[in-house]
Amino acid sequence: MINYIQDYEHNQSEKKLIKILQEAEEFDADKNAWLSLDELKAAVEA
Repeated sequence: MINYIQDYEHNQSEKKLIKILQEAEEFDADKNAWLSLDELKAAVEA
């Protein structure tokens, strides 16, 4: 029973890590959609 619980906890941690990595990949792929600080300043000043 203890092994089952440890396996479950390990799997849950692994799933969380995979989700975080996928979100980071999506953010990295979409980084061009974000404005740089200079672009944001220029947009605000205009």
